[in-house]
Amino acid sequence: MDSSRLPASFRAVSAVSFVVLCSFVAQDPKPAAPAPAEAKKELSTEDRILALRRKLGTDPDLVDAELRAMDTDKMSEDDRSTWVRLARDVAVRRGDRERLAELRSWHDPFSEVALYRVLLAGGHVSENDFEAAKKELAQVGELERVNERDRRRYWALLARMAQMEGDAKTERHALDEIVHELQYWPRKSCQGCHDDKRRLGETPVMDVLDTWFGKRFVERLKADGDAQKEADAMRVRVAQKSDDDDARIRLAYALAALGDRDAAVAELRQIPWAAVPGREGATPRMMTAYP
Repeated sequence: MDSSRLPASFRAVSAVSFVVLCSFVAQDPKPAAPAPAEAKKELSTEDRILALRRKLGTDPDLVDAELRAMDTDKMSEDDRSTWVRLARDVAVRRGDRERLAELRSWHDPFSEVALYRVLLAGGHVSENDFEAAKKELAQVGELERVNERDRRRYWALLARMAQMEGDAKTERHALDEIVHELQYWPRKSCQGCHDDKRRLGETPVMDVLDTWFGKRFVERLKADGDAQKEADAMRVRVAQKSDDDDARIRLAYALAALGDRDAAVAELRQIPWAAVPGREGATPRMMTAYP
């Protein structure tokens, strides 16, 4: 159609439309800039070792090489223990006795030797063979070098055997060792196994007063006749250092032995993670009575 025959207004609109259309078609919009690549998060030493363990079944040679390349001098004590545990497993898997010999002097607080001696001792106790149980426990070695879990099991077995044998001195000593460990509840060494995964970072509430060993400790204080002496000594310690959880727990047990449970609970209320009436908090996992 001859545009000269169209109304002027129509010709003007058409011209504008054409310009807009041409502009739209002609423009080559720049592609959106790619999102910057997220910096790859560096794995912690613990995660690196765990990742290598998952490869143990398929490529032990690779795992061995990567473990050897890691700088153990820069590791934490826990990571170094995890490292040597895997290094030994790799050496066994590869049939490398020379490597096992190299690793022999390395310390692992979770040594299976100590673990199975304690568990075997527990088996002997359940079968009423206390002499065999004591022989196994005697071979555990330096308790300070054994992890907290197996150390508590060790003392728990001795306490139970002593209770059944009427050996008050040994029972008191064993119970005292267990009670001493309670103050470490908030530490990573305990929370690595007992933390509440739904409430990470929060120390779970733990029963102190009504555990089996707590009740036995209270009974021993009564029978030994030194509950008042213990209470007086622990009051001095608490007065000197208000956050001395060990002293406050012992004071609570002594007060319970003296028949004042309310006062015992009042002392435990000063410890944020101790279970007391009305206190809610995270729930510890993997908590079982032993033996």
